[in-house]
Amino acid sequence: MPRHLIRVALVLALLIPASPGLVTAQDMRTARRDHLASLGSVESASAVESYLLRQLQTIGAPNAGDLAEFFSFVMVIHGLDLQKLERLQAGGIDLVHAMTSDARPFMEQGLFSDPVVVAEVVDFGDSDEPTDGYRSTIAVRVVETLKGEVSADTLFLRQRGQFRNGMGQNEFAPRIGEKYLLLLSRPMYEFFASRRQAPTQASAVPRHAYAIYRYYRADDNRIVMGDGSSHDAGSIYQELRWLEELMEAL
Repeated sequence: MPRHLIRVALVLALLIPASPGLVTAQDMRTARRDHLASLGSVESASAVESYLLRQLQTIGAPNAGDLAEFFSFVMVIHGLDLQKLERLQAGGIDLVHAMTSDARPFMEQGLFSDPVVVAEVVDFGDSDEPTDGYRSTIAVRVVETLKGEVSADTLFLRQRGQFRNGMGQNEFAPRIGEKYLLLLSRPMYEFFASRRQAPTQASAVPRHAYAIYRYYRADDNRIVMGDGSSHDAGSIYQELRWLEELMEAL
């Protein structure tokens, strides 16, 4: 399999926490369709899916239909309809690259997250409450918001792994007091929480909880990547602010 498609598989693993109630690809597709229906966004997602499918087919991407279906869901729940995607492309965002590349710039990573913040870890621990399918919580204090809006100064990041059992390869195992660049997703958290809760429990979904899409340690003026290399934080923050300005102008 080409490296860019291996990377797509990793992106999906990062975005989709395991859920005992959603065990097959068809289960996931049905759940996404039902969630879009609950948001009144089926028509918008269908238009985006067709648009993305045509672009993925131009590079001969295997499983282009599955990729288009998944990424249309992710983009629509993050507020991106067809008109906005067309404007983003006109503004210089390469959607095919964003979906398939193994060297995705931060402005493209930001498409799949909202909000993006620099934050300091203040606490973490295992917790099955609320009953949202996640099993641990990381509390962070927001230092700076680069994209989107945050619901409070302190956010609670929910993960499926447990600290006492050791986190999985792609999960966040932080240290208290360290700062991180965090690409978060409230819409993805709400999607999975809604799958795990009865309708009468909907109000129990905590307002300040988020799922984690990507995380990077912020060390002084550098952002540390997963391979240990580091990049200038100012340039990365500027890139994400540029995306925010582009999104606000849509």
